[in-house]
Amino acid sequence: MPLNGIRFIEAKQWLKQFDNSLEEDVVGVTSYKLGIGLYAPDYDEDEEPEALVEAVIVFKKAIMINEIHMIHYAPSK
Repeated sequence: MPLNGIRFIEAKQWLKQFDNSLEEDVVGVTSYKLGIGLYAPDYDEDEEPEALVEAVIVFKKAIMINEIHMIHYAPSK
């Protein structure tokens, strides 16, 4: 499923099928389990529910260390 340019709420719901522990902040969501993040700075549940995903980042799966969310990336094999 292409994620860039679709409604943020739809993309977030789709990701939750694969990772129910998405980390949300004011500009989007991140799945450390899947190694993907969605950037939707205009999204607001009340004022801009139709906002689109503006960017997608893909990264190596991370190992979470502490609750401070420090990340150590595992080297490629």
